[in-house]
Order: sequence, then C-alpha cells, then structure tokens
Amino acid sequence: MLECGEITRDYGKRQEAVEIEQAGDFENFLKRLKEEWEAKQKSVEAKFLELSDFSDQLSTVLDEPKKKKRKAKKSRSVEHQQQDPFSSYAAQLQVEFFKKVCCDWRDIALTIRDRVFEDDEEQLIDIHDVKCIKSGVSS
Repeated sequence: MLECGEITRDYGKRQEAVEIEQAGDFENFLKRLKEEWEAKQKSVEAKFLELSDFSDQLSTVLDEPKKKKRKAKKSRSVEHQQQDPFSSYAAQLQVEFFKKVCCDWRDIALTIRDRVFEDDEEQLIDIHDVKCIKSGVSS
C-alpha cells in the first residue's frame, strides 16, 4: 500500500483508488506501522539466532552419558522446557500477538461504536480501515 502510493477507499456504495497524501496522517501511520513490524521482525530473528546457539550448546551437553536418577513429573516438564527453547519462545510470541489483536479489536469496537467521522476526516477513516484489515475485522 505504501509502496504503490494509493489506497482503495470504500464509500459503501462505490470504491475509488485514491493517492496517499505525502506527509499526511495516513502516510505517517503506514510508515510507523511498517517500522514497528520491521523492528519486531529483527527482534524475533535475533532471539531465534540466540536460541539456536543455545540449542547447539545444549545438545552438546545432552549428548554426554546420563546418570540414572529418578525424576519427578515437575522436573520432566522443566527439563523439557529447557530442551526446547524454540517452542517456549514461539508460545511467548503467540500470547503476545494474541493480546495485541485483542487490544486492537477493543480499539476498533470503541471507534465503531463511539466515533462519527466527518467528511474531511478521510485519512482517519483510512487509518481505521487499515487497522480493521490487519486485525481481521471487516470494516
């Protein structure tokens, strides 16, 4: 959307392609959103690389002969969690994104319920439409 420089604006009965206003609220929103996702992508990638190094070190340690011990159920779950840091991090990301989507849905619902956009607030309507699209809510 940002790269092509236009958005399809839906007026309910008709749609039209509209150019994104340079340095407008909508363009700034799209840039900020893109920067946030790029930063998150870099953060996740760095964490996975860190976990990969940790996993390599852990597999070397686990390849050593094991001593016979009785283990309680609690220690098994802790050991399993230590052996698979990728699944723990993936679960952490899943919970984080789930919370984000729920907060976005709440904001969208409040906007739909409480906000009446004026005719000159087309950029704010476009921002709301993008929020709906990225959160899976049809506007």
